[in-house]
Amino acid sequence: MKYKLGARERLDVRNILPIEGGYKELKVTDRLHKLLAFSETEVVEWGIDQVGQKVNWNQEATREVEYDLNKEDVSLIVSQLKKLDKLGKITLQLIPLYDMFIGEN
Repeated sequence: MKYKLGARERLDVRNILPIEGGYKELKVTDRLHKLLAFSETEVVEWGIDQVGQKVNWNQEATREVEYDLNKEDVSLIVSQLKKLDKLGKITLQLIPLYDMFIGEN
């Protein structure tokens, strides 16, 4: 499945992925972390800078990148978003990501 993700969505997906769990789940997590990481070119061209836990970038310079995510990738992202929703942990920042992968219903 193809998804167009901007810098914010890429960071948000990486931030909601589990840091522990079963082997298969963490293999998908590792793959997504590598896939969605910023390239050296993006870091320079987009002015990406990390200060502590905060990542900044030139929003006018960034662009969406199309990713072909497989069934396991999407399933893990949806699962993590649903877990956060069930716990009442969806933030305003995550709403666009939630809408993209789950929809409003």
